Formats: sequence, C-alpha cells, structure tokens
Amino acid sequence: MFSLAFKNILFYKGRSIATVILTFLSTLLFIVFVSMQDGSHKAMLANSLKIYTGAIEIYHTDYRDVGGNEYLIKEVKSITEKLSHIEGVEAFTARYETFGLLSTDDNSAASMIAGIEPEKEKASVLLPHL
Repeated sequence: MFSLAFKNILFYKGRSIATVILTFLSTLLFIVFVSMQDGSHKAMLANSLKIYTGAIEIYHTDYRDVGGNEYLIKEVKSITEKLSHIEGVEAFTARYETFGLLSTDDNSAASMIAGIEPEKEKASVLLPHL
C-alpha cells in the first residue's frame, strides 16, 4: 500500500510539489490570520476595559470574565481600610461601571456609565504620575 502511494507521489512530481507548497502556504496564512485575530481581540478588550490610568485595579473574581452585578465587590470599606495601611499607596478610589443606552428622539448609542467618588477622584488625579 505504501509503495503504491510512494510511486504515485514520485510519478506526479508537479502535483506533489504543488500540494506541499499550497499546504505550507495555507498553514502559514492560517497561523498569521489567527495571530492577527487574537491581537485585535486583545486590543479591543484593552481599549474598552482599560479607560482609567492606574497601577492596580481590584476586581471580584470573574467580574471581567462573566460580568454582572453579582460579581461586584460588596465589602468596599474593608478593602479601602486595607489599602490605606499599605505603604506606598498614595491614593485610591472606588468606582462603579455599568453600560446604558443614551438616546434622543432620532438617535441612540450605547455608553459606559461610571460612578465615582468625586473627592477621592480629584485627589488621585492631582497626584504627580511618573
């Protein structure tokens, strides 16, 4: 069986070479396409989720993967108490983000709505960033 297949490959050299080259090229193009797709997905996620500057963001487990209000951090006071005792932390603030639909009589658009603590937010913005 293998000898018959090998004879067929050797007899039709042009077809065999074309098949190998096209297989190589299609595999190479597929790998490039998948890597570009993964990179653009990561860029889209970073652009949509990382709207604030800062060194650390604290989320509940699965909040960014699953989402929803059931994954919000309920014990904000205990976390802010712990953060205030960490040396080197200059400022922090709690935020709430959700999405909504903004509309007029003839247009509508999806938007992110962010709830902030104005005094803490002002203090963190006024810090000199390195």
